[in-house]
Amino acid sequence: MENSSIITLLVVIIVMVLLYVILRISQTKKKSRIKRELLDLAEKSNSTITDFDFWNNCEIGFDRNSGHLFFIRLKCGDKKNSILDLKEVSSCEMNKEVRTISSGKGKQSVIDKLELILNHKNREKTRLEFYNTECDNLNLDGELQLTEKWADIVNNFIQTYKK
Repeated sequence: MENSSIITLLVVIIVMVLLYVILRISQTKKKSRIKRELLDLAEKSNSTITDFDFWNNCEIGFDRNSGHLFFIRLKCGDKKNSILDLKEVSSCEMNKEVRTISSGKGKQSVIDKLELILNHKNREKTRLEFYNTECDNLNLDGELQLTEKWADIVNNFIQTYKK
């Protein structure tokens, strides 16, 4: 009886380790594919990605030398690629759409959408959606911090470029 329990335990451990290894390999391949997609988009604009992030269904990259910002978003099955010249942008702001819900513990604020709004010098606006409850996970997973980070990156470039 002891031997069968030990063998069963070993088989369970081996299966768990194999699943973990397969998951890590899959994540590494996905990360590589995503980065390649962003690099290809930058290459078409004769740019080199110096900063990048990716999460859920989004990728963002920036070339500090050319001032080009690259954004790829898979939203509800539709892929949208954006290439923006930040030299033509006058300001950037973070937009956070929040609603209040009542629960047993009182009222809670829930974020429905996070986006960067780029205000162009010609008065046009470009919206880069980082999170939307309609298409993304119900729980935020670092999108708020990423939106803030990229708002800072864009605004710092704009301020530096103005000098």
